[in-house]
Amino acid sequence: DYIFTTFPNPTSDFVKVETKDTNVMALAIYNTVGRLVYYERIEDSEVNFQRIIDMRNWQPGIYNIILHTFENKFSSRILLYKD
Repeated sequence: DYIFTTFPNPTSDFVKVETKDTNVMALAIYNTVGRLVYYERIEDSEVNFQRIIDMRNWQPGIYNIILHTFENKFSSRILLYKD
């Protein structure tokens, strides 16, 4: 079982975040200095939650993706590079 996946990793443009957990409350992404660069509050629980995040205008680097559920928070890192 997995909590959530992020792919492709590394990426140069978009990242897809998905989970089968239906208790998703929020999705947050932080840059390498800890600044919040993306936040989405999830109002209604979704089965097979997924989002495609456009990172084309973001600076290259490592980003920490946090998925908040009712009980916990889970994290994953993704590398954004420019061609």
